[in-house]
Amino acid sequence: MKKSHKIIIVCLCLLALVGIVGAYAYKMYNDVVDTSSAVYKKIDKKKVRKQELDMSIAEPFSILLLGVDTEALGRTDKGFTDTMMLLTVSPQQKKTTIVSIPKDSYVKIAGHEVEGRLNTAYSIGNIGTSVDTIQNFLTVPIDYYVKVNMGGIQDLIDAIDGIQIENGSEIEQDGIRFGKGLVHLNGEKALAYARAGYNRANIGSDYTRQQHQRQIVSAIAKKMMNVSTLTKYKELLRVLQENTETNFKFDDFYSVQKNYKQAFTKIDQLQLQGTLTDINAETYQIIDPTELSRVSAILSKQLESVKKAPSSKTK
Repeated sequence: MKKSHKIIIVCLCLLALVGIVGAYAYKMYNDVVDTSSAVYKKIDKKKVRKQELDMSIAEPFSILLLGVDTEALGRTDKGFTDTMMLLTVSPQQKKTTIVSIPKDSYVKIAGHEVEGRLNTAYSIGNIGTSVDTIQNFLTVPIDYYVKVNMGGIQDLIDAIDGIQIENGSEIEQDGIRFGKGLVHLNGEKALAYARAGYNRANIGSDYTRQQHQRQIVSAIAKKMMNVSTLTKYKELLRVLQENTETNFKFDDFYSVQKNYKQAFTKIDQLQLQGTLTDINAETYQIIDPTELSRVSAILSKQLESVKKAPSSKTK
């Protein structure tokens, strides 16, 4: 075969490969757009920011992660938000901070003349009620929310081939033993690890449960930012569509992928702490004002941008 013919064949093969990759990328792009549209839900919430958040220049933002205790988002009973974490994402400081908020925190429910457990805000009102209650409680703006069916966490972790966490001590939950040190978790083991050691009468055990949840969220975030996850994109999108709801739009997802990767290089974990108190025969966690101020100051510092100007856009 002549050299010129070989060159032509190689060029044709390269063009075919580019075409296949291009078609694959186009299909993936459309699938992501479709999924982001399916999970999107706008909410009414109090405007706390003074100026519009601009993600195109990588301004810090916050996300409220809510885990609901229903098997599927389509059930008629709303359930409770038994997992609540507020994340502040700061490319400027090259880190993300995750703070766990105790579900039994005694709070004023926004928009309602009642006080009670924080995790009941959702069932009393809606997602907007939970967002506003926590904004008022911590005095920080919440830009986005993500509501997750906790049962779907198992499928999500399996879709990304599991996660790795550093376990501080040997524990057992639901017949599963977790050794000390680096542990690989599939979806089933991750859910068991998230529940491990919890005893409602022991405030320390609740903090352990919340620490485990933060570890899982951190591991998922790091794994999903990995390019290798793209090979599992179809299964990942299916799980997200079936189990999540958010006010993130497609452009917001794109901005995070493009402008915020460095914010996930370091993930700090915080625990909002209180004391157990009985009120009207019910047990709550009372968060001391000093503790609230401590956590609020850390989160507010994280949300400082280059312009030092928060936004008022309602998502």
